[in-house]
Amino acid sequence: MTADGNGRASRWIALGVTALVLASAGSSVLLLRTPENVPGLATPDPAMVPVNLALLDSEGTAAVLSAAEAAVEAVFTYSSRDLDAHKDEVIAAHVTENAAKEVGQQLDRTARKAGGADITVTSTIEAAGVSELGADHARVLTFIAQDSTRVDTGARSTGLARALLNLVREDETWLVDEFDTDLAVTAIDLDVESHPQAKDRDALLAAAQTAGATLASLDASDPEGTMDRSEAVAVDPLRTQIREARDANIDKLVAAGTVAVPAAPAAVAAVEFDRAAGTATVLLALEINVTQHGEQRGQRPTSMRLGVTRTERGWLASSVDLIRPTA
Repeated sequence: MTADGNGRASRWIALGVTALVLASAGSSVLLLRTPENVPGLATPDPAMVPVNLALLDSEGTAAVLSAAEAAVEAVFTYSSRDLDAHKDEVIAAHVTENAAKEVGQQLDRTARKAGGADITVTSTIEAAGVSELGADHARVLTFIAQDSTRVDTGARSTGLARALLNLVREDETWLVDEFDTDLAVTAIDLDVESHPQAKDRDALLAAAQTAGATLASLDASDPEGTMDRSEAVAVDPLRTQIREARDANIDKLVAAGTVAVPAAPAAVAAVEFDRAAGTATVLLALEINVTQHGEQRGQRPTSMRLGVTRTERGWLASSVDLIRPTA
């Protein structure tokens, strides 16, 4: 996994010599849940059964989210001097056999990179949301605060990493089958779902993808257009904030000579969705290609928490915060 910064570090080695931490503790037991036994989702028309139950099945969403957070904080919180026991006792309890082998190998490489020094790593979930949920599979977007300490010197590093966790249900327990640090996703397909609640959820996620990409995009050669495009995807109070800071931001953008363009669609997951009130909170993970005065600066991870509000013009961003480690 990679920590947010100006460059792109090793996929698994973040914070200098540490590996990204992904786990907490305990597995979640979940009875098989399908649209037919989730209140409010049953329909006489099989064509309208939701494909994705994320957020629509609140109990199932909470269960898989708990399992994912537990796995992240438990698996990737460890001491480099106690990896064998950690792999045997902790990792095996939270991930599938294939994933356990891959994670174990990555942690071994991290320990070797530390040159025999005792490194302790602590990881906590900063934010997480379920993007996909089925009867026996799920996908969870996670933002992980990492804290690494070298025991002999007390040197400490902190940072934020992101991963999409693919989970499978084995013997009524959710286990992580893959830690996807590439965040490989596509644009939300609005033609997949027929169920009204599922279509509304996907519409807000698609709008959040668009709004997040627009807010993260910069063009020093067109500063006025950059601000106009940001305003177009916003509603108050965010729209007013953009307008009030417009002149100052234009000056900064031109002086920096920055061009920022999302490399791919954002990985998104809603953590709150009030369909009746027309409000939602969405997590986004983007990779931004950056140049300054024509010089390539590489890709920069950007992590956002968007407040989204339904308006006559569709779902628009009402607030935006960058996701950062709290400690």
